[in-house]
Amino acid sequence: MQSLDAPLILAINKGYFKEEGLDVSYERGFGNVDTVSKLGSGAFDISFSDMYNTLDFNSKNPNDQIMAVAVYQNKAPFVIVALQDKGVNSLKDLTGKNLGAPAGDGPRKLFPLLAKEANFDPNSVKWTTMEAKLRETLLL
Repeated sequence: MQSLDAPLILAINKGYFKEEGLDVSYERGFGNVDTVSKLGSGAFDISFSDMYNTLDFNSKNPNDQIMAVAVYQNKAPFVIVALQDKGVNSLKDLTGKNLGAPAGDGPRKLFPLLAKEANFDPNSVKWTTMEAKLRETLLL
């Protein structure tokens, strides 16, 4: 669970949905790709995910497209975090570095576009695949 889930969990726990005649449950997702795939397969009626994976899903599933009905943030809060002693002060400083993220992570999938905009080779970094909950632990 992440902080952006708090309003939903609070509303379920306080019975706000039941008061409105809605039977709402919450199931933890395992990344945006997983969440969007489960929505597209019909396992969920609604999900909270990112637009990038939604667009990717729709491009691969033209007969089973999903629709965004609300945009929570108009800009993605993606960041690249590095320890201060690693000498990363600009995007080009990532050359030769090892970045960690889940395989279906939105920022990881968008990284080649970021590298192109910053004018460096996206293949100049090494990727380590991990669960999202391990990112900060493995960074340390």
